[in-house]
Amino acid sequence: MGNQFKILLDFTHPRGSIRTIEKDGKKWELKGECNRCGLCCERSKMPIVEFQKEDKTCKHFSYETVDGKKLGKCAIMWHRPAFCLLYPHDPDDPLIEECGYWWEEVN
Repeated sequence: MGNQFKILLDFTHPRGSIRTIEKDGKKWELKGECNRCGLCCERSKMPIVEFQKEDKTCKHFSYETVDGKKLGKCAIMWHRPAFCLLYPHDPDDPLIEECGYWWEEVN
């Protein structure tokens, strides 16, 4: 019957994000925080056509320099779609090495 998910969203968290997932009998908890590396936005193919550039990346994403450091910037951060809000989506999806998030299996 395929993978079955049970997802707990935490809207008290600043991201309003997925915090735990139960998948195939295992429970995973999302740890860490966004470090604004920007690679998830840069490398993701935005599924919402109105938000896409020609290369299918998000037209609202750019980089900015803060205190000499290159950081990802979202022009619609507080109005971003669920695709972005719920990143990272699944413990089985590989995270970008620079990402500030990671999944831990909990029992």
